Amino acid sequence: MKKPLFGGVTFAPVDRTLDFSGVPGFDIRALLAVVDLTQGAILYAAGKPGLGYTALAGSVVSLAVDTAEMAASDKLLILYDDGTDVLPAGAATDATLQLILNAIKAQRVETIWTDDTGARFIRLDASGVISWTDVAGNPSSAPGSGARPDADSGTVVSRYTYKATASGTGFASGDFLDHVVVTDGDAGDLVSNFWVNVTAGTKIAAPSAASITPLSPLPEGAATALNQAQVIAGLGAPVDAAATADSGTFSLIGLVKRGLGNWTTLLARIPALVSGRMPVDGSGVIQPISAAALPLPAGAATAAKQPALGTAGTPAADVLTVQGSASGTLLPVSAQLNGGTATVFIAAGSNLMGKVGIDQTTPGTTNGVVVNSSALPAGAATAAKQPALGTAGTPSADVLTVQGASTGQPLPVLAQLNGGTATVFLAAGAQAVGSLVASSTGASGATFGTYYTASTAAAGQIIKGAAGNVFNLTAWNSDTAPVWVKLFNKGSAPTMGTDSAVWEAMVPAGGTISVPFADVGLSLGTGIAVGFSGAQGPTNATALNAAGKAGVSLALK
Repeated sequence: MKKPLFGGVTFAPVDRTLDFSGVPGFDIRALLAVVDLTQGAILYAAGKPGLGYTALAGSVVSLAVDTAEMAASDKLLILYDDGTDVLPAGAATDATLQLILNAIKAQRVETIWTDDTGARFIRLDASGVISWTDVAGNPSSAPGSGARPDADSGTVVSRYTYKATASGTGFASGDFLDHVVVTDGDAGDLVSNFWVNVTAGTKIAAPSAASITPLSPLPEGAATALNQAQVIAGLGAPVDAAATADSGTFSLIGLVKRGLGNWTTLLARIPALVSGRMPVDGSGVIQPISAAALPLPAGAATAAKQPALGTAGTPAADVLTVQGSASGTLLPVSAQLNGGTATVFIAAGSNLMGKVGIDQTTPGTTNGVVVNSSALPAGAATAAKQPALGTAGTPSADVLTVQGASTGQPLPVLAQLNGGTATVFLAAGAQAVGSLVASSTGASGATFGTYYTASTAAAGQIIKGAAGNVFNLTAWNSDTAPVWVKLFNKGSAPTMGTDSAVWEAMVPAGGTISVPFADVGLSLGTGIAVGFSGAQGPTNATALNAAGKAGVSLALK
């Protein structure tokens, strides 16, 4: 059986050797692969140029790969075929076959015998114990001289087995009862019939029909043709249309088609990268986004058009020119004139607000005008709501909070990602920007993505509902106990504990593994599904310690 080795191997990176002395009967032909999980490097791959061995001394293998920079304490994944066969779940072992043989031997067999007197006897063989009765079922001695099977009489013995569903005279609920009927096959006459409690080994009176039921030839719980038809109808047919809702009366195939359609729509909404790849830490920690420059919306004021604020009572360095409009409403200004007041209007045009000359009692005399403070027009910003402007590149002491509206247009943010740029939209609401999941198409045509994070219970997840290839698997485990990541050749979510994984590997506590599957990848002809369990075994369904502590990312096509 091909399985990982978890002991018995010593790694000496300085000498480039692996010592398999602790593996009983080690054979280099059974060594399939060795991966340094700590360094993310392949040390040995059977039949792969440059990844083989240069010498073999007993159980010590000298590697072709340079391991001088690695450590003896590195975590190794060693795949080895120990030559043992693994029976499928539920297969009969020698012990099971012996139980079946014993059950056959324990069957009760009735045959008709006779002797030279012509009398007939019924021979009862139960587990090798022979007893005799007459044709009426009463205990009898063995046939006399000339005892032989009554093969030519035409007499037929028929047996019908029942199970007691209630207690009665001579039997209890659950006992097995035989109705033995002896007929003359030539004449068609009934010779005798009687009842036997097989469980107790005694002859009994005929039981009530209400207290017995015929023993079905099917095992308990076996599906009848009716139940099988209902199961087939529930599964549906390949021509079934996709379900129109998540709930309702639809076939399983229809619901799967709806799910795949939604999945395709979701993938289409993930923005493509402008260039290169975007590495994502899928451990659930919020990732920072670097935004070197953000585009301003149309009409926004740039720094050049934002005037510097001055000190009250002192002219500012930046000047705003105010002019009227010929068709507009005149702007009233309250002015104090020698202790009285008068309303002065600023006429339309490009006049500069300077001194206002008023000719009073003495013609040609210029008098000063004092303008009193007046109420602000509706909607004007007070000093409390005028943010202090900071220096370019330095955060200001005053902060404006920006949030989206559920019915508004998403705000585009230009983010720099590994030297390239991608447009990221901030969704409406006051949500924090958390983990990002992205996919891209690599040079080999593989699609990269973080697809599944394990829940507390052992559970599986469908990744691709059609045939595909897995080129690389990266799994992580932030829990304090190891977990096992599994791959299933299924086009639907696997049933943990029932479906058997085609591949599995241990992810150590607090560790990460990365497993490449060569250039052609691991081919799965039905579909690609993943799952986690807390213990080893293709069908193991041990629950994990906590949810969100383990996850897997696949490169697939």
